[in-house]
Amino acid sequence: MGRTTTVTPEFPLIVSDIENATEYDEIFFQRGGYIEIKVGAELTIDKITEYNGSLGGKIPTTNLNSSQKKNWNYDIIIVSEDGIDGKKGQKGEDGATSANGQNGRDGSSAYNGSSLGDYTLTIKDSDMNLSLLNVGSNGGDGGNGGDGGDGGDGQKDGPKGGKGGDGGDGGNGGNGGDGTQVTVYWGSTTNDITWTNRAGRVGGRGQGGVSGKNGAWSADTENGKDGTKGNQGLKGKTGTVKVIKEKKKPITTICNVIDKVSQVIDKTDDFITNANNLMAKTHKLESMFKHIGGTKVAKEKYPALYNALLKTPESLALPKTGDDSLDIGFNMSAIYITDGASSKGNLTASDRRSVACDSYATVNNAAMILVSSTLTDLNTETVLNTISEFTYETDIESRVEELNSEIGQFNDHELEVVTNFTYVYADGATYTSEEQTQGYTLVNGESLISDFVIDDPHSLNDTTVNVMYDRDAVGDEHTDYTYKGVLHDELVTTKLPVKGSFKLASFLEPKKLSNIGQLQLVYNEATLVKYHYNHPSDLDKYFTFSKQAGPNEPWTVAFDFDEDWGVQINKDNYTTEGSCLTGVKLRWSFRIETVMSSGAIFDVNVAITSASKPPVGGRYNHSDSNTVKIPDIFIRWGCFHKDSLIKLADGCVKKISEISIGDVLLTAEQEKVTVRETYKGLEKQLIRIETASGKVLQITDNHPIMSDSGKMMAAKLAISAKIHTEDGLEEIIELSKVDYNDQVYNVDCGDAMLIADGIYAGDFISQNAKREQKNKKTPSPEAIAIMDDMKRMSDDINRLHNQ
Repeated sequence: MGRTTTVTPEFPLIVSDIENATEYDEIFFQRGGYIEIKVGAELTIDKITEYNGSLGGKIPTTNLNSSQKKNWNYDIIIVSEDGIDGKKGQKGEDGATSANGQNGRDGSSAYNGSSLGDYTLTIKDSDMNLSLLNVGSNGGDGGNGGDGGDGGDGQKDGPKGGKGGDGGDGGNGGNGGDGTQVTVYWGSTTNDITWTNRAGRVGGRGQGGVSGKNGAWSADTENGKDGTKGNQGLKGKTGTVKVIKEKKKPITTICNVIDKVSQVIDKTDDFITNANNLMAKTHKLESMFKHIGGTKVAKEKYPALYNALLKTPESLALPKTGDDSLDIGFNMSAIYITDGASSKGNLTASDRRSVACDSYATVNNAAMILVSSTLTDLNTETVLNTISEFTYETDIESRVEELNSEIGQFNDHELEVVTNFTYVYADGATYTSEEQTQGYTLVNGESLISDFVIDDPHSLNDTTVNVMYDRDAVGDEHTDYTYKGVLHDELVTTKLPVKGSFKLASFLEPKKLSNIGQLQLVYNEATLVKYHYNHPSDLDKYFTFSKQAGPNEPWTVAFDFDEDWGVQINKDNYTTEGSCLTGVKLRWSFRIETVMSSGAIFDVNVAITSASKPPVGGRYNHSDSNTVKIPDIFIRWGCFHKDSLIKLADGCVKKISEISIGDVLLTAEQEKVTVRETYKGLEKQLIRIETASGKVLQITDNHPIMSDSGKMMAAKLAISAKIHTEDGLEEIIELSKVDYNDQVYNVDCGDAMLIADGIYAGDFISQNAKREQKNKKTPSPEAIAIMDDMKRMSDDINRLHNQ
């Protein structure tokens, strides 16, 4: 054949004509470049060699300019030609004097996307891993209807003016093309090829023409009618990819054949299982590392991480918790318009807003979590943004966002976010998981969701949601919900209402709940508890679909969950230090399967999340997008006995029931702190602590006391334990529960250990200190090396994709 070429980001190889060369001895391939196959001529490549800028490959000549290039984010793309857009209808002629304007012509319907049918690709050898995208072609957009002609002018005392003509109807969008049935003959024994199948985008419906205006002095009070929109096309079928791995040197003797067959027969099951597992793992790792050049680059730059993932077992036995608290969980919000966006009605290219998606990960006892997300416009196959973040904590929230986008450009576009979660434990065990969400931000210039209202949980003062567990509000204390009987010794029954509704766009009809994320409460950056159910179908009873009479009335989706979450968890999960307030956040996402008026089916993504501040330009508990924010939630517990004496900064003492905002107190560290807020409530029982010197303090069982081994809840103390007092360490000689049935108090000094009745005890902010992870270990040297690789990979991803 004798043909060699080089593929680079600036010069991709496009096979768009049957006259193009389809046989190559060698292709030098630079990461970021791509081979795009758009016709049925089969491509054969003897060798693909990774190009680093120093090889002498011939740069191909091409008529491709920068406006035609696409950011496919894949190495090889198989896609047929898109359907041709329909033509706009001709404008109706204006009427002569006193004559009516002519109607505009209808826009023509678009052509359907095409398909390559069956296609064969042969790559005999490659020194790099490759990724392949098999995507159906896009249907053409329907033509817009022509505008109606204006009516001719009349005269005041003479003939009347003509009526404006009707606008033409918009053309129908073309159907998306079917994906190709691809067979790949792959000859490399050291590298692999991964693939993704995707259906083509449907064509958008043409807009109706605008009616003509009535002529002056017309007898008609209304202009002509606007044309109607055409129908949207239907999705094509998703294609398939079959990879056949060929051996470089065929077996030539019958003896060799017999030997090989015997070996395979002896270990057939193990061979197939191991081969499938290896292929699946290679495919998974190639997807994970594609943002930094693939597994070959990862193996060289991040060897500790790469080798750890190769050793990862296919299934992970999750640790048992003994309750419904969550140890490992990954969640993604819907793709939504960010704060301040008003997506009701039609948006134009001049409306500058942003689109975003949030990803959440919780891995209790993890030494490190890495999150990498990519936001892609599937219509243009353009990566809008890629972001990577990491944490050494057990919980992380990450957002990928296309900032300052012209939202109008996303009309009728399907967007996708793919997030990879990678986490490592202290012993070096490393795992990865990939999640994705797709959503239409705007369809036909309209938001899919409007009037998204959360009735519960809500805040009466629009600041925080205050929940009382087994206590009553006192005086002017702000309370939104009160629950009695939730505390059972060391167990807490989680109770909180979740109720709301939203309206779908007029062209959507809901069918069913298609996917449910965890409805959960997050405390101190770790998932505290999730709503209990045995199967997702158990949640169907909480959803209702309704529609008012009328052809253009939208469907309403409503949900109303039981207040009792069906979960009892140990009180230690709320706090290990204890106090009278627990701050939590609610997170939830789900998908509703809908049908468009054209018959196309797709999921609408919805998300609810707590936030410390309302959305910019918006308000809590309401949104006209598919994500809504509610205030943070605070659960109130017990505090100090009303007569507990608190030491002031001047050395005097004062009953805690008499302390006011602005008072200056003395801490255990002999520092001065100012009271920022006071709290009070009712408590049935308290714990009475008496030390060897006669100091007595009465507090709630979950209040933090400074012991010789650190902060400890009062209920966890024992007789003979030593606690810190203003006179030094003292032994506890008496510890008992006493009836109280009166008000308890606490103060906010910004996380301080106060001196109460001579004993060191925390203010209520101390309970919001980071929850200690049980049995969390110091990372091993192997884990530290993996964590270093994860951090460097995160930095590299952000540098490569955001420079």
